[in-house]
Amino acid sequence: MICSTRYDSRIVRRTNRQVDDLASILLVRSCKLLVHETCHLLGMEHCIYLNCCMNGSGHLEEDFEQSMFLCPIDLKKLSFIFVDFDLITRYKRMKEFFDKHNALAESQWLTTVIAALEELSTSTTTTTTIPITI
Repeated sequence: MICSTRYDSRIVRRTNRQVDDLASILLVRSCKLLVHETCHLLGMEHCIYLNCCMNGSGHLEEDFEQSMFLCPIDLKKLSFIFVDFDLITRYKRMKEFFDKHNALAESQWLTTVIAALEELSTSTTTTTTIPITI
Protein backbone atom coordinates (compact mmCIF):
# COMPACT_ATOMS: atom_id res chain seq x y z
CA MET A 1 0.00 0.00 0.00
CA ILE A 2 1.37 3.41 -0.96
CA CYS A 3 -0.08 6.71 0.26
CA SER A 4 0.55 9.54 -2.19
CA THR A 5 -1.07 12.25 -0.06
CA ARG A 6 2.33 13.22 1.34
CA TYR A 7 3.46 14.09 -2.19
CA ASP A 8 0.73 16.67 -2.78
CA SER A 9 2.44 20.07 -3.07
CA ARG A 10 -0.57 21.76 -1.49
CA ILE A 11 0.40 19.95 1.68
CA VAL A 12 4.19 20.02 1.24
CA ARG A 13 5.06 23.24 -0.56
CA ARG A 14 8.87 22.90 -0.73
CA THR A 15 9.80 22.07 -4.30
CA ASN A 16 12.34 23.30 -6.81
CA ARG A 17 10.57 21.69 -9.76
CA GLN A 18 9.64 23.69 -12.81
CA VAL A 19 6.15 22.49 -13.59
CA ASP A 20 3.05 24.24 -14.75
CA ASP A 21 0.55 22.92 -12.26
CA LEU A 22 0.04 21.04 -9.02
CA ALA A 23 -1.08 17.90 -10.83
CA SER A 24 2.31 17.65 -12.57
CA ILE A 25 4.16 17.95 -9.27
CA LEU A 26 2.07 15.18 -7.74
CA LEU A 27 2.49 13.00 -10.83
CA VAL A 28 6.29 13.34 -10.87
CA ARG A 29 6.53 12.62 -7.15
CA SER A 30 4.24 9.60 -7.48
CA CYS A 31 6.16 8.26 -10.49
CA LYS A 32 9.42 8.47 -8.57
CA LEU A 33 7.89 6.56 -5.68
CA LEU A 34 6.45 3.87 -7.97
CA VAL A 35 9.75 3.42 -9.83
CA HIS A 36 11.61 3.16 -6.52
CA GLU A 37 9.22 0.57 -5.08
CA THR A 38 9.01 -1.42 -8.34
CA CYS A 39 12.81 -1.65 -8.41
CA HIS A 40 12.67 -3.06 -4.87
CA LEU A 41 10.19 -5.67 -6.13
CA LEU A 42 12.74 -6.55 -8.82
CA GLY A 43 15.33 -7.19 -6.10
CA MET A 44 17.23 -3.90 -6.20
CA GLU A 45 18.52 -2.36 -2.96
CA HIS A 46 18.94 1.33 -2.12
CA CYS A 47 21.68 3.01 -4.14
CA ILE A 48 24.62 4.35 -2.14
CA TYR A 49 26.78 5.44 -5.09
CA LEU A 50 25.13 8.35 -6.93
CA ASN A 51 22.08 10.62 -6.73
CA CYS A 52 19.47 8.22 -7.99
CA CYS A 53 15.81 7.28 -7.76
CA MET A 54 16.91 4.27 -5.71
CA ASN A 55 18.50 6.31 -2.90
CA GLY A 56 16.94 5.81 0.49
CA SER A 57 15.49 8.87 2.19
CA GLY A 58 14.71 9.72 5.76
CA HIS A 59 12.24 12.54 5.14
CA LEU A 60 10.24 14.23 2.38
CA GLU A 61 12.64 17.10 1.68
CA GLU A 62 15.45 14.62 1.09
CA ASP A 63 13.11 12.56 -1.09
CA PHE A 64 12.13 15.59 -3.19
CA GLU A 65 15.79 16.45 -3.85
CA GLN A 66 16.60 13.01 -5.26
CA SER A 67 16.71 12.39 -8.97
CA MET A 68 13.70 11.06 -10.82
CA PHE A 69 16.05 8.82 -12.79
CA LEU A 70 18.14 5.76 -12.10
CA CYS A 71 21.93 6.10 -12.03
CA PRO A 72 24.13 4.17 -14.50
CA ILE A 73 24.75 1.45 -11.90
CA ASP A 74 21.03 0.77 -11.39
CA LEU A 75 20.33 1.07 -15.12
CA LYS A 76 22.89 -1.71 -15.65
CA LYS A 77 20.99 -3.84 -13.12
CA LEU A 78 17.80 -3.32 -15.16
CA SER A 79 19.63 -4.39 -18.30
CA PHE A 80 20.35 -7.74 -16.62
CA ILE A 81 16.71 -8.12 -15.55
CA PHE A 82 15.15 -7.17 -18.92
CA VAL A 83 16.75 -8.90 -21.90
CA ASP A 84 15.69 -6.36 -24.56
CA PHE A 85 16.59 -3.29 -22.48
CA ASP A 86 17.17 -0.30 -24.78
CA LEU A 87 18.07 2.84 -22.87
CA ILE A 88 17.44 5.30 -25.70
CA THR A 89 13.99 3.85 -26.40
CA ARG A 90 13.22 3.89 -22.67
CA TYR A 91 14.23 7.53 -22.35
CA LYS A 92 12.28 8.57 -25.47
CA ARG A 93 9.12 6.98 -24.07
CA MET A 94 9.70 8.64 -20.71
CA LYS A 95 10.17 12.00 -22.47
CA GLU A 96 6.85 11.60 -24.30
CA PHE A 97 5.17 10.89 -20.96
CA PHE A 98 6.75 13.89 -19.21
CA ASP A 99 6.01 16.18 -22.16
CA LYS A 100 2.36 15.12 -22.07
CA HIS A 101 2.16 15.89 -18.34
CA ASN A 102 4.13 19.19 -18.31
CA ALA A 103 7.05 17.88 -16.25
CA LEU A 104 9.51 20.37 -17.69
CA ALA A 105 12.68 19.63 -15.70
CA GLU A 106 12.43 15.90 -16.38
CA SER A 107 11.70 16.44 -20.07
CA GLN A 108 14.63 18.83 -20.48
CA TRP A 109 17.02 16.41 -18.76
CA LEU A 110 15.83 13.59 -21.02
CA THR A 111 16.29 15.75 -24.14
CA THR A 112 19.92 16.35 -23.18
CA VAL A 113 20.63 12.73 -22.30
CA ILE A 114 18.93 11.30 -25.41
CA ALA A 115 21.01 13.58 -27.64
CA ALA A 116 24.21 12.57 -25.84
CA LEU A 117 23.37 8.85 -26.03
CA GLU A 118 22.52 9.09 -29.73
CA GLU A 119 25.80 10.91 -30.36
CA LEU A 120 27.69 8.20 -28.48
CA SER A 121 25.98 5.45 -30.44
CA THR A 122 27.05 6.99 -33.77
CA SER A 123 30.57 8.20 -32.89
CA THR A 124 33.81 6.35 -32.35
CA THR A 125 35.07 8.75 -29.68
CA THR A 126 33.99 8.85 -26.06
CA THR A 127 34.17 12.59 -25.42
CA THR A 128 30.43 13.10 -24.93
CA THR A 129 29.42 13.98 -21.37
CA ILE A 130 26.09 12.62 -20.15
CA PRO A 131 24.55 14.34 -17.11
CA ILE A 132 23.87 11.92 -14.28
CA THR A 133 21.14 13.88 -12.48
CA ILE A 134 18.85 16.84 -13.09
